[in-house]
Amino acid sequence: MHSRRWKTGVSSMISLLFLSWMPVSCAVGASAPRPFSSTPRAEPPPAPAVPSELPEDPFQRAIALYQQGKVGEALEAFQSLENASGRADVQAYIAFCYGHQGRWDEALQAADHALHLDEDLILAYAAKAYALAGKGSFEDALKVLQAAREKAPDHVEVAYATGLVRYLQKAYKGAAPALQEAVDKDPQRPYAHYYLGMTYYNLNQKATAIQYLENFLRLAPEAPEASQVRDLLQRLKRR
Repeated sequence: MHSRRWKTGVSSMISLLFLSWMPVSCAVGASAPRPFSSTPRAEPPPAPAVPSELPEDPFQRAIALYQQGKVGEALEAFQSLENASGRADVQAYIAFCYGHQGRWDEALQAADHALHLDEDLILAYAAKAYALAGKGSFEDALKVLQAAREKAPDHVEVAYATGLVRYLQKAYKGAAPALQEAVDKDPQRPYAHYYLGMTYYNLNQKATAIQYLENFLRLAPEAPEASQVRDLLQRLKRR
């Protein structure tokens, strides 16, 4: 029973991560992560603010729906795109939508299909890694990301996804260097700073945690987690 509850908790936590995973460019990579309660945990953040008016382009419209958290509508929009079954980028997004709904087997199937269509699409590797993580197969997820690293060793999304999987695994010593790599390669990515700060928080490295959490607030002062991060910073600075 205890094991079943743990798996359910992990599954719910990771499903939130899918919503925050957004490509930097439509065909290449992703970005993103949200956590928090009284005990910080791995829940990726919501997507950045999206204009209320949806784009006219069907693909961009589907992405906007996904970023707004309208996952069901986004899934239908992606599935209805012309030649959806033959587009790797669309299949990768479909995998993320399924993952957000906790439909891990379907997410994995869509991610595998995306990789079959384009074995160089880093977003597809990320989708597969998160589907595997959602099923509790963290080491398999990391193997997928290692394969992505071999194809694109300097790709920021590979470092970022590796750090997030390690964070979800609570392997904080492994998460820190991967997230640090992501921050170094893309200093303007707020949630890379956020997760790196939370990683150091869990490693009891207070001063370093404060540094990256303050970076997060500087980059995303209106983020949903901002008030909680400010509260955490006040507590850390009082210690």
